[in-house]
Amino acid sequence: MTGTNKRLATVTRGAGVMRATEQPLILGMAGRADPQRTTDFQAVLLAMAGHDLRQPLQIIQSSHELLGIGVRTKSEQNLLQRGQHAINRLNGQLDQLLEAVRLYEHSKGAKLSPVALEPLFRQAYHENEESAFQKGIDVRVCPTGASVMSNAVLLNGILRNLVGNAIKYNRT
Repeated sequence: MTGTNKRLATVTRGAGVMRATEQPLILGMAGRADPQRTTDFQAVLLAMAGHDLRQPLQIIQSSHELLGIGVRTKSEQNLLQRGQHAINRLNGQLDQLLEAVRLYEHSKGAKLSPVALEPLFRQAYHENEESAFQKGIDVRVCPTGASVMSNAVLLNGILRNLVGNAIKYNRT
């Protein structure tokens, strides 16, 4: 095994075999592919990547802010705005990545229980209120006493993503 393959095998606590695509294939004790361990390994990698990318992004943000100090030409202001937009987009993508890992980790031990819908609706509304307003979208929450059998954390994540994407990709 190469050094990389040894690290993969050590991290996953199983026998690691690299495919031609460089994706880890985790083998269980019977020599069969273990999809759960592969998924756990991928979640660990995503969490590490999401966390480790924050520091360089913060340095880029600080440098970008320093470049914005002082009088700028219209062209320089446009470039700074484009740079800030890219930084904001990357921050948002890292947030989504870490949220997906958090939801995955929580889903492994998910237990169903009654979940009141109105508080989840209100939270999704409050988290997306500003972006909806900026796009001219009117979002309303109707009072309800309805509840469903679900996992509150997972349902909340799904609902937040659904409302956020509906606003983000609305072509008003």
